[in-house]
Amino acid sequence: MTIRFAALALAVATGCAAGRGAGRFQGVSDADFGRLAPGQLQPVNSARASAAAAHDAVARAELRAQGARSEADYARADQTAVKADVERAAAAAKLAGESRDPGDLARAQELQAAAQLRKQAADAHLAYAEQLAKARKADVAAARAEEDRANAAVDRAKLTALEQAQIPAATRYDPVRFDARLADATRAAQEARAKADQEDRATLQALDSWQTLQQRWQARTGAVGGSG
Repeated sequence: MTIRFAALALAVATGCAAGRGAGRFQGVSDADFGRLAPGQLQPVNSARASAAAAHDAVARAELRAQGARSEADYARADQTAVKADVERAAAAAKLAGESRDPGDLARAQELQAAAQLRKQAADAHLAYAEQLAKARKADVAAARAEEDRANAAVDRAKLTALEQAQIPAATRYDPVRFDARLADATRAAQEARAKADQEDRATLQALDSWQTLQQRWQARTGAVGGSG
């Protein structure tokens, strides 16, 4: 009975320890980190510099995402202008149908062709604006993932500094958990960056399509400017 009780107690204790190990990640405490002398902080200082740069990159990505909204406004303005062109072309066609004048018919056909081309360009502009918004959103996600990776690297650097300084408090922490967290964050950052790069390529394709149609419309009508 005593042996069985001891075995059960050991199993419970082992399970509790495993549960604590699998719980929420706990970084190096401020108290343990404070045991390091200034000259022992090089790994942490380097990691913190990278984390600060990653934080700044998030702010820049968010600003670019806000700027993408302006492109959407321009694209909607193009749609409004196209509607006016289509209505003008329809009015000219009605007039030409009533007069049957060759000049009126030719002008109506030209207005209709130009309006159709401008609509294609405006639709391509809207598609570009929507794709740009997706790309900027993906860029923000990638920047935030990189910031998470940099923060995980700071946590690992703190433990590395304790280990290099041979401070006994380092033995309180499981380096495997720190390494696993950094590896997961690195993988997530790489995946987010790959997605952002893919969206960037799609944005360049959408931009090229819009600009090509816009140039065709401008060449046909002699228009100047992007969305006027």
